Amino acid sequence: MRAVLAVWAAAGLLAGAAVPAAAAGRARQENLNLTGSLTIAWSGDPARGCAAAGQCGISGSLEILPTGQSSGSPSVPLEVSDDNAVARVTQRGPTGAVQATCVDLVPVDLTLVVRRTAAGLRAEAQNAFQPPSSGRCAGPAAADLSSFSVPARRLGAHSFDLSGQSSFGAGPFTVTVLSTVRAHITITRTASSGLGIPGSRPAFPRVRTRRVLEESAQLEYRVAGITGTLTTSFAGLPAPLCQPLGACGASGRLSDTYTAAGEVTFAGSRAVHRRIGTTGALADLHAGRMTLGDNFGLLRIIQTASETIDEGDGLACSDQLSQAVSGGSSGRRGSDQLVLAAPLQPLGGADPVRTRCPGPSQLDVLGESPVLARGTVSAGSLGAQQLAVTLSAGGAFTGSAYAGQRGGSIVLDLALVRVTGGTRAVKVISIAGRVVSVVGSAAS
Repeated sequence: MRAVLAVWAAAGLLAGAAVPAAAAGRARQENLNLTGSLTIAWSGDPARGCAAAGQCGISGSLEILPTGQSSGSPSVPLEVSDDNAVARVTQRGPTGAVQATCVDLVPVDLTLVVRRTAAGLRAEAQNAFQPPSSGRCAGPAAADLSSFSVPARRLGAHSFDLSGQSSFGAGPFTVTVLSTVRAHITITRTASSGLGIPGSRPAFPRVRTRRVLEESAQLEYRVAGITGTLTTSFAGLPAPLCQPLGACGASGRLSDTYTAAGEVTFAGSRAVHRRIGTTGALADLHAGRMTLGDNFGLLRIIQTASETIDEGDGLACSDQLSQAVSGGSSGRRGSDQLVLAAPLQPLGGADPVRTRCPGPSQLDVLGESPVLARGTVSAGSLGAQQLAVTLSAGGAFTGSAYAGQRGGSIVLDLALVRVTGGTRAVKVISIAGRVVSVVGSAAS
């Protein structure tokens, strides 16, 4: 509490403290203007096993026309952004004739960081808000394109010429990044008069503290294993809806398996008027007198997605990708709902239902929800030496070019490690009547 008040006092934010005017000066403004284009092209490579994956006839590209931005920071990040980037993919048969085409909108937003490497000055892709990929067409996935680089040369004191190319492998594909981008950075200074108002006395909500008794129970479990499979079956919609993505006559299946490691602690608490021991606290937890919570989101969970698709006309594809997914929960009295969640889209996460084969996207399959599967843990089951938590998926979906069905379940096996509980004295800090912090002593 003293620390909170000290910070506020130092900033002049407590009621009664005068706020000095900010010093006037000149603000530095750096303006970034990007010209040129960034093209990511790929083709099936026999040396990389394209025949076994059914990808030898694939060739495609993603063309990005970047835009620049202004920044007041001392160093402008080279942000490459194109909401209208388009992936175009062609699949040819053994005779060389075109058998299928796919065109998909793939918005891109990433940052290029110029740094000196053993190979010279390079612009490296980092911190992708919307990573490049082949979209719903056949080609490299977002994870494949998250760390490419292109040559960089200085143009004067602040600007860069990023023209050049680089190549690398991604699954059954050879990928070539071709850049004609130039990053022109200009620096301007604008007058700043300051925002402070001398003598002002801003009013802040009153901070209150009080001491209460808190009853709590905690049950720590170790992950012993995870079994089961989540499935997504899909097929192309009738023409003409299937035509832009080349999905006419296609049908496929995605099977997701998981590994997990770490510990989960289930916990509940409530304010009480008398001291209660460990046995009583566990009984109150089982009876639903406490709101359950957990640290399920701290588990390390890896999803392996295996896709097979029959594209019609004798074309077929198979691929497998692994990536981290996360856990989440929503506690209530008497139960705790756990969810397996996809990485946030489009906040840099790779699409969990995509591989390098064509097929539906997360938005097609899950809609706006990131939930891959969900399950419920009842308060009455906590305390068992072995606890099996089942998370299930289900429901039909219809996207822009594909429709299908989700199903299956996975079982998270947990082994009890430790049980604690009791009552402790805690200090409750509230602002404007709302509790913002609880600081407690040891349970008793």
